[in-house]
Amino acid sequence: MRRLTRSVVWLAAVLVVPPPASAQVVRGVLVDEHTGAPVELGAVVVVDQNRDSIGALLTDERGFFEFTLPDDGEYSLIVSGLGYWSSLVGPVSVADDEVRIVEATVAARPIPVQGVTVDAGEARLGSLVRA
Repeated sequence: MRRLTRSVVWLAAVLVVPPPASAQVVRGVLVDEHTGAPVELGAVVVVDQNRDSIGALLTDERGFFEFTLPDDGEYSLIVSGLGYWSSLVGPVSVADDEVRIVEATVAARPIPVQGVTVDAGEARLGSLVRA
């Protein structure tokens, strides 16, 4: 009986007491600032107040990203993608054991293509119409 009581008390303590603080998290989505469409395979770099890189990753098909940070404090995100200008987001303040949600936006940047010539050739009406 005493062993059963001890087990019930232990089980109640595990279920009621939250686990200890383990990490700070920044998660979010990278989107096109004009369309709101997610930016797939966008680059996201987290830097600290000294601009030292903490981590880098690529967004998924929904533009989603998530970083686990070593400490609480202020961080910034450098975001970019193919066909987009780079952008600085932040500073983002993250408290101990906090999950911070961020929506990062990037502006479209035309990609210059040089040396491409398109020649449509001569239209041949006879080859398109059969008699």
